[in-house]
Amino acid sequence: MARELARVRWVGTSVVLDPNLDDFGVSRQVIHALRGAPGERPRSIKAGVLECQRCVELNRSSPWMHLRTIRGRLIVAHHASGEGPCYLPEGPEHRAWKERIVTDAERAGFSAVMESSSKDRSSRADVLVTCADGTELAWEVQMSPIQARQVLHRSHNAVRQGRLPSWLTTDRRAGSPTRALINRAPWSMVSQIVPEQIRAGRAARVLGGLRNFAWRRCIELPGRCPLSTGIGGWSYDCGDWHGVWDKVTVPVEEFVGKTAAGLYVPIAIPGVDGAGVMRMWVRPQDHDAYAEQHGQRFTEEDLPPGLRIGPPARKRTASPRRGRSKDSDLHASRSATTARPRRGSAGTPVELTEAHLAEEVRLPVLTVLRPPSNAPEPAVSDRIEAWFEAAVAEPCRHFLGDQARSCGTSPTRLYARGRRCFEHAPDPFTFVAAKGGDMPR
Repeated sequence: MARELARVRWVGTSVVLDPNLDDFGVSRQVIHALRGAPGERPRSIKAGVLECQRCVELNRSSPWMHLRTIRGRLIVAHHASGEGPCYLPEGPEHRAWKERIVTDAERAGFSAVMESSSKDRSSRADVLVTCADGTELAWEVQMSPIQARQVLHRSHNAVRQGRLPSWLTTDRRAGSPTRALINRAPWSMVSQIVPEQIRAGRAARVLGGLRNFAWRRCIELPGRCPLSTGIGGWSYDCGDWHGVWDKVTVPVEEFVGKTAAGLYVPIAIPGVDGAGVMRMWVRPQDHDAYAEQHGQRFTEEDLPPGLRIGPPARKRTASPRRGRSKDSDLHASRSATTARPRRGSAGTPVELTEAHLAEEVRLPVLTVLRPPSNAPEPAVSDRIEAWFEAAVAEPCRHFLGDQARSCGTSPTRLYARGRRCFEHAPDPFTFVAAKGGDMPR
């Protein structure tokens, strides 16, 4: 799960340890004061020194915690049980999306449960959906900040347990705290609506992570020919057909149901020169068509070891740094263990992958003289899909008088009355009649 851990306070001081951070958010001197300086025998922290803030809120009888080392890794744990810090209550949006996924999966005829732990209890899924072929789809709803190595580690745990990870987020801002999950695992980004509307089943769309494969004439593609190098001038039509991945937007309930039914499958395509991986959900026929052109399948098992989902690589240490999912790392020198390589410098495959990963990965250009006869038919684009394709991720400014606030739903298009979502647009389909003229944007 991606839930935040409760802070740990040093009683009688202003020092607060944050188990969500690698270095606990405090200086090394604080840790040395609690555990002893390097080279000294570690000190045992008695009850009454460190207290779990969540236990204090719940008025538990034993909130006391201590620091200890397990296999060379410093962790914080409760005195009484040895368990790590308590989880903070999850946010209403996180809870609402979990309930929505369960509801949509069950309406599609599939079994779904929340908070499902693996058999060895090494991982826990926000929602576990049993698919038509018996595969377990582990949904992770991510609303709080997360690091790339956490995404890789948790996705690896799911795969190791025979589960297929599926991450969901709503944050579209550049540099957002959840952007680290894009392309590091099968992912989807949905439109942002308030928790009450999520539970009520209000229309929401998948805005990222889902694509269809299609063959397009070079002249039909935006910009210059993807094969053009600029030598002797740019070319805007080579006369051939290029394989492209078109972005698709569908209702959330359709996406949940089709992933469980196997009508959307994950694909992982390495970028040019192995610089990153584009992971997305596609139709099975699109996966087959793309794989046939390249002569290989594009699953996690087909990727090079440094690019496939797996435990993140660590710098060499004196002993392995393994522990419970609630544990936090404590490094003697943050610069020596967490510094990322400069762009273009040498590093491990995972580090190089993280340096290049972004929402878009440059893929090899796929070109043919004519589309194969068995090419998949392009998806039918109805008026609703066309409206959403032209919409942008801006909040709806429609004022809800009974709630004394603006709607705030995205995406929206610009009308004479201001930005409106699909539900509050004066006429969502006016742009169809105005095709070729002024169209709202």
